[in-house]
Amino acid sequence: MTDNSPRRSPGTSSSSVFQRITGGAAADDAILLRAVLDGSRDAIVITSDRGIIAATNPAAERLFGQDAAVLMGRNIQSLLPKTTPELCERPVNGPLEIELGNSGPRQVELTVSDISLPRSVRIHTFRDITEMKRSDEVRQTTRVEARAAAAAKAEFLHNMGHELRTPLNSVIGFSEILKDELFGPIGNEQYRQYVLAIHGCGVHLSQVINEILDVSKIEAGVYELDEEQINIGALIADAIDVSTSWDFAQGLDITPQPQANGLALTGDFRLIRHALLDVLSNAMKFSPQGGRVDLAVELSDDGALSFIVRDDGTGIDPEHLERVTDPFYQIDSAVNRKFEGAGLGLYFARAYMEFHGGDMLIASAPDSGTTVTLRFPPDRVFPEEKVLRAGS
Repeated sequence: MTDNSPRRSPGTSSSSVFQRITGGAAADDAILLRAVLDGSRDAIVITSDRGIIAATNPAAERLFGQDAAVLMGRNIQSLLPKTTPELCERPVNGPLEIELGNSGPRQVELTVSDISLPRSVRIHTFRDITEMKRSDEVRQTTRVEARAAAAAKAEFLHNMGHELRTPLNSVIGFSEILKDELFGPIGNEQYRQYVLAIHGCGVHLSQVINEILDVSKIEAGVYELDEEQINIGALIADAIDVSTSWDFAQGLDITPQPQANGLALTGDFRLIRHALLDVLSNAMKFSPQGGRVDLAVELSDDGALSFIVRDDGTGIDPEHLERVTDPFYQIDSAVNRKFEGAGLGLYFARAYMEFHGGDMLIASAPDSGTTVTLRFPPDRVFPEEKVLRAGS
């Protein structure tokens, strides 16, 4: 039989040494042991109980930059940094990370195993974790840089928002004074229409600025919930009142189907209301004239509460379904767009649900309508007690 294993110095093969240590193992076992040691990517050093090296494998020779003949008979402690604990004097109960400079700076994880044979031996396994550590450092650096970039972006948007809102508030305020004719009649209907347009555009621009600032807060992870107890029935009634007043809601059948009487939520009322209105708005915009939008409230067996909005509108193609919650994503092109909006409604709804430990599920198909479920975890649902705020 031809032995193709790596050549070692006479008298230093792992199999022959291990035979000497154990008092003579079977030949097949010795060959198997040598194959395992020589094929291991981890550096393995076998020593006596006093740390004298009795056998090594090729990976150990590469790690320490020395041939087996040179390593044999040395104390393993001489190969390790001076800061490494005396391996012979104290047991190593778990992996020990050390740095080796023999073949360039390397970080290794050392594990020591004691084996009781006719003569006690120790098996030292060195696993090179240099690349893993470098990858961890790169990931950590990337995370830190990403957080810094997000914080800088949020700070920039906050400052820009302040710079924009200060003059914008003046535009809105003065146009409102003119609109209400507080200091006397304008006297010209054309001027009045211009004032109404200025006021409406100012309010819309203010909303857009606030939404962009909200996006920056969400991405920076700095949103704080203003938690309170919320009356579910009153929340639904408020959402229906607001949504049915929208121009694009005219001609639609808006049907509330609450089934959670006597229950309340704990959470941020403004964000929950915002999420519900965003989903209702989306359902109404993409429903045909004379279509129907249902709003149901359901309590599952595990105690989770869901707001379910169903429409019989155009539905969503599979290619768009995974992206409709991305910020600024719009299904319809700018040329064919029928409604105003920045493409943030479903993005906000999903983010606000995640802030509450919940989730948003979307089921849809082309020409089959869409069902959106806002699901709150059981720990946010409880029996209605006392007088709970419904929002204002």
